[in-house]
Amino acid sequence: MLWVCWDCDRHFSGGLVSVCPFCGSSNIEFEGWMFIVKNDNDFLKLKSNSESGLVKPIPVVLSFEISKSDCYIKTLEGLQTVSKGDFIMTGLKSEQYCITKEKFHNKYTIVETNEKNINFAKKNILENSIYQFIKPSIEVMVSMNNELFKITNHDYVIRYETNDFGIIKNDLFFRLYKIM
Repeated sequence: MLWVCWDCDRHFSGGLVSVCPFCGSSNIEFEGWMFIVKNDNDFLKLKSNSESGLVKPIPVVLSFEISKSDCYIKTLEGLQTVSKGDFIMTGLKSEQYCITKEKFHNKYTIVETNEKNINFAKKNILENSIYQFIKPSIEVMVSMNNELFKITNHDYVIRYETNDFGIIKNDLFFRLYKIM
């Protein structure tokens, strides 16, 4: 079951609930039944009924900052929780998203800090880095960092590694990935 909280504008799944697990508000509403991608099995089920394939990432340099406190940021998909020490990435269209310190150091290399004290990083792309993608034909929720984000049938779901997914907007997909 999919629920939405009208106070913090976040989605969550669960049985019969009376309060939002994020903000504690009772201003919640049952949104319906929706397919939710939380793990590789869900990804494979969705893949069987969707446009799918393999992509190679295109190297891009992104700016980032390290969060000084717990907060929320507005991403293209909705509000995302940021913990102190997490990395807030700024993408090609000035969109923001958060990744944990551990994931940042596994996936990115810091390339410079400019005179305005802006940090830049480049995704580590190995010669054999190839990811799976799905372009669902239905609305789907994707679990990222234990939060649910709704995508439309114009967006893509990328599987980076075991149980690690990303949502890529249609207008950014071909700037970030090359279909194999």
